[in-house]
This record gives sequence, structure tokens and C-alpha cells, in this order.
Amino acid sequence: PVVYLPITIWGGNLFPKSLPSESVAYFRLMMVFAVLHAATHALGAFYTGTGRGWVVMRINIVANATNILMNYLLIFGIAGYLPSMGITGAAIGSVVGESVALVALLLCFLAKRNRHLYDTGSAIFNRQIIVSCIRIGVPLSLVHITEMSCWSAVGIMLSLAGGDFVTVFAVGQN
Repeated sequence: PVVYLPITIWGGNLFPKSLPSESVAYFRLMMVFAVLHAATHALGAFYTGTGRGWVVMRINIVANATNILMNYLLIFGIAGYLPSMGITGAAIGSVVGESVALVALLLCFLAKRNRHLYDTGSAIFNRQIIVSCIRIGVPLSLVHITEMSCWSAVGIMLSLAGGDFVTVFAVGQN
């Protein structure tokens, strides 16, 4: 949240004025809920670390199916029932899909079996473990931040060159 909040507030000003305002709205909405993504990965790491990556895979399949369904419904709408929301609907659909993953992982994390085996129900601060996690996590996080910053810089440069360049870039990324 400490990193996401300033980016959410002032990051939209970095976009060229030639981009549609909906793009900036999408960016801000995704940044407001970016903490969900971080929490989902943190909980997913618990399962990977305990040798149960299949839990994360199954939950991600359900979450991605939810994301696809919600994106379709919210982007295009349903005549007479749900208005078409366009790019805002895409952002909301993505947040709903990520929320499904987070809630499912959290429920599994707090399940009786995990509380018994790993004491997941107690929240005791252990300075030594936190420092160890920070030593491991900060360098990896900096790599990811650098990668995403470069990707964003390329996107901004291409948007300054024109919409066709952005389209080709987006298609190539997917």
C-alpha cells in the first residue's frame, strides 16, 4: 500500500494526453486493488513452500475462469440487465477474479488442517523470520519493479509514437 498509493494518485499523470481517459481510469483502479495481487502471491507461496502447488493451480483456474466471465459480462453487458462498462468493466472483472483467488487461498490457509500442521491461525510477530523474508524478498522485488518499470516506459514511448504501435505491442505481449 505504501508504494501503490502514490502511484495510484500521481501515476496517471505520467500517461500521454493522447491516450483515452479510460486507460488512466483502468490504471488507477488496478493500482488501488494491486494489494490483492500481492496478498494472493504471498498466500500462494505458502502452498508452494509446503509442496502443494496444485492448490494454487486449482484456485487460479477458478479465479481466471471468473475473470474471463466477469470481463465478458462487464465489458459487453447484457441487454436490459447489465450495462456495457467497457474498459472499466475489464478492470472490475479482473479485480473480482483476483478477489476470488485471494478469498479461496485465505480460506484454505485458515482451514483446520493448516491451523493444526502449520499454526496458520495465530499471528505472532517473529522479528527473525521477518528480517529473513525481507533479505530474500527485497532483491527479488527490485528486479520485478525494474522489469515492470521498463515495460511501462516502453509502453509510454510507443504511445507517444502513435496508437498503431501500442496495438502491435499489446498484441505481441499477449
